[in-house]
Amino acid sequence: MRRLSLSLLVVVLIAVFGLGWLLDRIFLALDEGSQDVLEPYRLLGVNLTSSFTERQALEAAIGKWVLEPGASMLVMDRDQLALPESLSTALASGEPIVIESESGVTLYFSQANWPYVLAIVPPGELGQTLPVRLLLTVLFYVGIVLLMLLWLYPLLRRLHLLRAAARHFGEGRLTERVSTHQYSYLNDIESEFNRMASRIQGLVSDNKLLSNAVSHDLRTPLARLRFGVDALSEEDDAERATDYLARISTDLLEMEKLVEVLLNYARLDQGLSNPNTQIVSLSALVDERVRVFGQNTDRTLKWQLPGKDFPVAAHPSYVEMLLNNLLQNALAYSGQSVNVSIESDRTRTWVTVSDDGPGIPETERDSILKPFVRGGQGSPKGNPMGFGMGLAIVQRIAEWHDALLLIEHCEELGGAKFRVGFLNSRGK
Repeated sequence: MRRLSLSLLVVVLIAVFGLGWLLDRIFLALDEGSQDVLEPYRLLGVNLTSSFTERQALEAAIGKWVLEPGASMLVMDRDQLALPESLSTALASGEPIVIESESGVTLYFSQANWPYVLAIVPPGELGQTLPVRLLLTVLFYVGIVLLMLLWLYPLLRRLHLLRAAARHFGEGRLTERVSTHQYSYLNDIESEFNRMASRIQGLVSDNKLLSNAVSHDLRTPLARLRFGVDALSEEDDAERATDYLARISTDLLEMEKLVEVLLNYARLDQGLSNPNTQIVSLSALVDERVRVFGQNTDRTLKWQLPGKDFPVAAHPSYVEMLLNNLLQNALAYSGQSVNVSIESDRTRTWVTVSDDGPGIPETERDSILKPFVRGGQGSPKGNPMGFGMGLAIVQRIAEWHDALLLIEHCEELGGAKFRVGFLNSRGK
């Protein structure tokens, strides 16, 4: 919007001052020409008023003077002229004055002690500037209108494209986006629209995926639960009935965990809609999480606390949640070792978590970040499979912090490498 305001201000200034200056130059050039046309009549009036000091002699002289057709001269009382004080003073001092009206141009001449004036009227529209002034005034306003239309055209065009994209998006074309341009007046609005559209498309996609996954993950325990209830109703043996009850309890616990995961994911989405960010030490957060996980695992967790804080603008609780899921995922899929490191470049601070597990194929690196999607390699060493929500939570938290999440192959350990790049804080 700042670009829109500045461009409008520039156009208005150019239109008012630029056009005004240009038309003023044109008028002055035309006015000089009209003054040259009136110069013979000015000389005539000066000569007559300087040669004849008596009114009768002046009237007799102008009566014998032959003028061009349409021109006229007359002597009139000064009291008949209603002039502003400045012009009246100039006329009384002997200075010729030129007055233009709708009827034409009139030159007035007088002397200091004269109670009368000599008026000379050139023929026709000679020396008139009123038509020129009117024309230049019209050109001024027409020029302003044309410049404003020239400024409005790209704005209206971008608004039309934005309106069309919004209409198509509302009709269900969730892939519809507005092509952005760095010189567009609405670049910020268009970028926000595309970001909103991507967000909505992701939510709709997640909703479909969640619906399919929930129906799939609930179908199995529900089927076992129904079977257990039916079997329990027909079972007379107390020991076997107890076994059925234990299985039913396990299925109910699994369903309860699934519902809890869904609720946590929904609460995460609501909490991130307006995150209260602050400047935090990313290295301190990573160090604290690594220490906690290192005390509860038999894997080798390699981490060295750097000598500086690496400040970033983030929500500390959600960053801890992101680190928890990355470390939990790495420990679950690793063989023996997990490496954690932190580094920064000119724009971002990168947290890297890598393991020596089976890794993630390139074809699965995008889908693995979606809710309820599990890696095709499974978890080694008999670690129980979760619901596939850990990396989806990492992705969602990274998105809301404008952080980059990259999945790569770790050359050192041979497994997966997760890199999260947070924007450096301005105070760094």
